[in-house]
Amino acid sequence: DMQMQSDEVYMKDTLGLDASWYDAAYVEVPMMSFGADKFIMVHPTEGNLENVQNALEAYKQAQIEDTHQYPSTMTQRQAAVVATIGDYVCYMIFTGFVGDLWEVDEATQIQTYADANEQVKQMIAAVVSGEITVTPWTELDKMRNEIVKGYGNTYYPNVKVHQDEAYLETYLKDVLKIDAAWVDDIIIEVPMISANVDTLILVDPSEG
Repeated sequence: DMQMQSDEVYMKDTLGLDASWYDAAYVEVPMMSFGADKFIMVHPTEGNLENVQNALEAYKQAQIEDTHQYPSTMTQRQAAVVATIGDYVCYMIFTGFVGDLWEVDEATQIQTYADANEQVKQMIAAVVSGEITVTPWTELDKMRNEIVKGYGNTYYPNVKVHQDEAYLETYLKDVLKIDAAWVDDIIIEVPMISANVDTLILVDPSEG
């Protein structure tokens, strides 16, 4: 689970970013201390690109050297990426979709996490460049986020969001017994691992 944290005190004291160095920022950090996944995206003001880059590089190094962090997240923090993408500087750790790496050595863990972060970096670059168009949130998206927010730490994020139209139509018909013509919009989130049961299905029915 992630929470947004982008107030000026956090940006200055934790990330080392002076308020005059940026005019927009988005920060997501773990709600639980044993989580490592983080996403920080900063838009520097004119002349402050290097200041922001240096601050996030310093933050990355501080996270690696922090002995108060959970030992199990060390390889994840070592694989963190600081990248300049278009007009933005990003710090990212995305490990949730990698899977269990307990049985592999540290070097393999770091490389696996680094590869995952590189995939996310490329996706962000495609969005920033306009190669990928982000679909605006629907009312159902907003409702989903409010529901998940209400659950807090008890809603597990290891879900697969089904967006492929062909898959959705099959899932609707064969699993949910819902005809595609009955639906204007739908969100389906089901566990990626069988040990979890968290499921969320939101449907906006078509007229009638």
